[in-house]
Amino acid sequence: MNFLPDVKVLCDVCGGRRFNSETLSVLWREKNIGDVLSMSIDDAVEFFQAHPKVHHALKLLQDVGLVI
Repeated sequence: MNFLPDVKVLCDVCGGRRFNSETLSVLWREKNIGDVLSMSIDDAVEFFQAHPKVHHALKLLQDVGLVI
């Protein structure tokens, strides 16, 4: 319905992180999947520097100005 404003409601269980507590308890370099997905492009470029394919894609986003 295009005439109604957007409504966002946070999940009571995950608090908007989109994953259950078991999934969020898995850490890699002190970050869980919720932290990684909420990173800015600048932070992600630095975080994935050791992974050339991912780093290259993120660097391209950063170079064209898609920084969140």
